[in-house]
Amino acid sequence: QLNLQVTLLGITRSGTDSPMTLAEGQVMASICISTLMTLMKLKEVWTFLNMYNRLTGAIEETFRGNLPADCREQCQGTLKTLACTRVKIVLWSLALCAGLGYALVKLGAVVYCEDSLFNVTGCVELA
Repeated sequence: QLNLQVTLLGITRSGTDSPMTLAEGQVMASICISTLMTLMKLKEVWTFLNMYNRLTGAIEETFRGNLPADCREQCQGTLKTLACTRVKIVLWSLALCAGLGYALVKLGAVVYCEDSLFNVTGCVELA
């Protein structure tokens, strides 16, 4: 969503040197809100990772690798599931960070590039 908002702002700003309109200001406000919401999601990931580390640390400290026989299989399965979930969350968070970074670079391009558009190869020139 953030990437799309920045692209649409770039398209509306392309080829114009006039000050921002009210509509463009509203798009900028929406971009700021989307950025803040993305950062809040990343904060939630950080909280989850801290909780995961504390949980696994407490389990290791409590049982020192010797889980009780009556829950060994279930506990090991649950810990593997948590570890797998942790890896997935970290990977998706990295993708989210990359998308956020790219959107912020494109936002800078709205001011820097002549036609206010940017892609992975640099500033886009509209004919």
